[in-house]
Amino acid sequence: MKYRICDYTGLGGNAEVYLDRQGAIPEDAIAEIVEIFDNGCDWHSEKDYIAFGIEPTYQFDKLYIFYVKRNIEDSFILRGKAWGAYGTNVVKTIKKFSDYKYKSKLVKAITRIHHYYFEEKEIVNN
Repeated sequence: MKYRICDYTGLGGNAEVYLDRQGAIPEDAIAEIVEIFDNGCDWHSEKDYIAFGIEPTYQFDKLYIFYVKRNIEDSFILRGKAWGAYGTNVVKTIKKFSDYKYKSKLVKAITRIHHYYFEEKEIVNN
């Protein structure tokens, strides 16, 4: 939602937008993402990675973005909190895929999304 606030209204100044709903996502991956984020989320996908999650839109909102890359070991989760108005001045931390325990729900979800996204499947534009 942050890209809509920054691009359409001009609020938020030059705040960095991570997820702009650009790119295509396979239907199976969408089902996995919906399981993780009940209230919906934004995404950005390119040839070598897919990013999805929630960006801060207002002060004190949380940043929670999954980056699933072609090489799954390079995947990571970006977390943070916005301290400025309209989601600016975000303090971020990065936790790599390899830092999580193998049997955690998060690792299993990222593994399934990696399987769906980087395999030859029909891609749906949303």
